Amino acid sequence: MGGQVHHVPQSSFASIRGYVPLQDNTKPMRYAKGAFITLLARGLTIPIGIASAIVTARTLGPDGRGVLAAIMVLQGLAIQFGTLGFNGSTMYFLSHKDKEPRVVVSSSFVAALVFGSLVALAMGALYVLAPQKLFGSLDRLYIGLLLASLPLTFVAQFLQNVLVARDALISYNVIDLALRTFQLLGFVVALVLLSGGTSTAIVILLGISAAGGVVYAATVRRSIPFGFHVELRLFRQMLQYGMRTYLASMLSFLLIRLNMLLISPTLGDHAAGLFSVNLQFLDLAAILPTTLGVILFPRVARNEQDAGDLTAKVFRFTVASVGLFCLTLALAAKPILVLMFGEPFAESSRALQLLTPGIFALALVSILNNDLAGRGLPRSVLWALVAGVASSSAIQFTFLGTFGIEAASVGTSTGALVTAGVLLIIVRKYWKAPWRQLWILSLADLRTLSPRNLLSH
Repeated sequence: MGGQVHHVPQSSFASIRGYVPLQDNTKPMRYAKGAFITLLARGLTIPIGIASAIVTARTLGPDGRGVLAAIMVLQGLAIQFGTLGFNGSTMYFLSHKDKEPRVVVSSSFVAALVFGSLVALAMGALYVLAPQKLFGSLDRLYIGLLLASLPLTFVAQFLQNVLVARDALISYNVIDLALRTFQLLGFVVALVLLSGGTSTAIVILLGISAAGGVVYAATVRRSIPFGFHVELRLFRQMLQYGMRTYLASMLSFLLIRLNMLLISPTLGDHAAGLFSVNLQFLDLAAILPTTLGVILFPRVARNEQDAGDLTAKVFRFTVASVGLFCLTLALAAKPILVLMFGEPFAESSRALQLLTPGIFALALVSILNNDLAGRGLPRSVLWALVAGVASSSAIQFTFLGTFGIEAASVGTSTGALVTAGVLLIIVRKYWKAPWRQLWILSLADLRTLSPRNLLSH
């Protein structure tokens, strides 16, 4: 929310030295318990994220908040474009392929350090050659801090997927919650008590991201003694699968964050700051589908012939919960913005209302993408994302200069709706549930959430 992006009971993750066959966790009740634990943790991170956004918005103002948001977008851009799909490959091979975990994690760890360093060098070269094209008016110091943090940030992104793939969701959630808490405390102490500025906020943001790499590495290594050894054959296999998800990840990122990449250099830091708070609601709505999807992915990967019953249930919960959230935003955008961020951000209320269809559609895209990624990611998924990005780009490039941040919202919503529609057509090839059953919760769905089912062993 105010910081970085866009994640059970202990199981086979404990005391792993070699390959341990994964337990069958595809049953809805087992999935529900894992999702419940993760959603509970996410529920705790929501006020932390909102508080971080409020603190930075009120202490830095629209201009400072815009600079911070631009750094966050560049960090996300580096991750999405620089991982070559290895973060998803790590989860896929630990969940689906009969490979020794130590070798898989070692390959992932080395790839994170190498890819993070190469991306930092590439971004540094771009800054020297054409600073205004991608970086706008961002200070050289901010860019240097971002680039220095990237290798460890990549490590965090790669190794957190190890915890998810091994069902070590308690460790995964505790680390994530701790990092977010320390970030908030840093913002409060440095910005509110010590009257720090934008530079201080950026140091805290990037410092916590880099610290996450150290923490995740230390946690994983307690059970999987990985190192710097790389098995080239496995590395090539991981890269081949990773490249299939890499293009999808790049396109998904553009679908969600193309708006900020265009607003900052086109309309300036003030407009970027206004729109950035609207994206906080997109990130908030994404917590449920992202959490459900990231747990769903390894379960689908273990049984690619699954008829889609579990995913259909997850889809229905997403429709109901995110739909209600978006309806509330559409009806009360202005008072919500003023209450949370202050009167200066009231002028972004119309843009927030126009963004709500996109927020809803992107939640559905998250669930559908995770299901299809677990099935090997058919090429048609890439075409769905291409269609969405193309429609979004056309609107934003054409109308952003004339209609401002409202055009960014319309473009984002249009692209998300196009993508969701095409993905729904694709997924019907794998799911057997009748079309009408995808949209309305049943009594059986609600029974899944009963305390007896969630807390039973």
